[in-house]
Amino acid sequence: MNLQDKFVRRQLELTNSVADSVSLGLIRKVQDRFGAFMRFGQRKAVVVTDKTLAGGMRASLVVPRDELRGGIILYLHGGGYTCGSLTYARGFSTVLSAELGMRVFAPEYRLAPEHPYPAAIEDAITAYKALREMGYSSDRIILAGESAGGGLCYALALSLRDMGEPMPAGIVAISPWCDLSLVGESYEDNEKSDPALTKKRLEFFTDCYLFGEKTAQDKAKKHIANSDMSKKRLPLVSPVYANLTGLPPSLILVGECEILRSDSERMHVVLKAYGVKSTIHVKKDMWHAYLMYSLESNSQDFALISDFVKRNMPKDNERKLRWMHLDNSAKIYPAAATSRWSNVYRLSATLTEEVDREVLQSALDVTVRRFPSIAVRLCRGTFWYYLEEIAHAPNVKDELSYPLARMPFDDIRSCAFRVLIYKNRIAVEFFHALTDGNGGLVFLKALVAEYLEQKHGIEIPSTHGVLDRLEPPRAEELVDLFPQHCAPVGRSRRDTDSYRVLGEYEPDGFCHNTTFIMDSDALRELSHRLGVTVTATVATAFIMAITATRPMARVRWRISAA
Repeated sequence: MNLQDKFVRRQLELTNSVADSVSLGLIRKVQDRFGAFMRFGQRKAVVVTDKTLAGGMRASLVVPRDELRGGIILYLHGGGYTCGSLTYARGFSTVLSAELGMRVFAPEYRLAPEHPYPAAIEDAITAYKALREMGYSSDRIILAGESAGGGLCYALALSLRDMGEPMPAGIVAISPWCDLSLVGESYEDNEKSDPALTKKRLEFFTDCYLFGEKTAQDKAKKHIANSDMSKKRLPLVSPVYANLTGLPPSLILVGECEILRSDSERMHVVLKAYGVKSTIHVKKDMWHAYLMYSLESNSQDFALISDFVKRNMPKDNERKLRWMHLDNSAKIYPAAATSRWSNVYRLSATLTEEVDREVLQSALDVTVRRFPSIAVRLCRGTFWYYLEEIAHAPNVKDELSYPLARMPFDDIRSCAFRVLIYKNRIAVEFFHALTDGNGGLVFLKALVAEYLEQKHGIEIPSTHGVLDRLEPPRAEELVDLFPQHCAPVGRSRRDTDSYRVLGEYEPDGFCHNTTFIMDSDALRELSHRLGVTVTATVATAFIMAITATRPMARVRWRISAA
């Protein structure tokens, strides 16, 4: 055992020596603080969004900034079914998400003694169904939990099986509490070697969970309640006594010196006896729920979990950078781009307050995962150009001296769009091969919505062109729909009629930018009366304006959206 492990063990021993004599309220406060501490170390590696589920149950969705694989982990926290608010649940779910590069969903299930058995199981079922409604198939959901949360994972899987629901892909149980009747050799053998837990505390947790004991009058009836051993061995209370047929593969991680070691070893044996794939890893010299602590020696255990997830999820679950063909309407832009003209257009949103760069960067990290066909770089093959998804969001930059500055090809080959800020304005400039104006507007709306949610904690509904940034992209967003929607070409491609603007460039390349605001409803009404598209109306107006100002020879015209 290294020096760090010894130090943590000593701190746990000091806390454990007094934990059995303090109130449940104090234990809850300490556990929540520990959760906040766990989250602090990985806070910059993830983005956390709170959700409200059916019945008012709260949950947190944790998204890693560097998302390496699809799917999601449903994390059920430990705490003897009596402790652990959403503050605590966010702690290890943040660690899991950052370590595995995977999304984690952590519900705040109801606690005993206020809400005894089977409240926790009912809430776990609600959380699982919520993930299904969010679009996650069962084969892309992993259950994970420590201590009571580990036992709850098995109880949830049993409930889903008996309800005829599809099974999750696997279960990761860390020091699972699978027998509330508290029998097993390790309860005696490791009573003094486990610095994190005692049998007396487990007895108290059992009373709270099964019998809702919380008053002096309840305690007077304790001998009656505790005599009901059959309740402690119900399959959904103590899964080690259940028929485990049909459960998904399981990975159990347990400390060599912990008091619940017998629960893990017996659960492993019973799982195998019922034909369930199970692997157990006993960590030398470690204590109860050792993986919750920021120990350097834990890296190999997270590697075991990562390998388990990889083996039990679909082969296409590991994230690979997509590459996409340019559609027919986009092929012209890289071909026409020159050192003076880079085919960039711009959209912006002006807020009522100055933009927070750090929050905007965080919002961009989330948003680009929703738009893999926009978060790309331009690549050149032997005979054609194509787009390749970028691994990370670009850095937010300060506004340049003028909008729509030329985007050099070297920049486009790194990232084909840029996000700029100036005081209270957020601007996005796109290389035109990525998307049209409507697609760019949808991206900008999603980015601003994510920014406002993170900055002010408000929930913006996914309506009016605002997409849910945390849902996976739809299949149609990644294919060329141009052939399905374009109208037949009505004129011969041999026609030579075109309109060319004459004039001279400014010697320093400076651009004159004219900004105007128009009534979009009036524009649509005018276009409808003329029987043309809005684009045709606006383009005609620009051409007329250019014609009217043509004597001004030294004018450089660039039509852009602002």
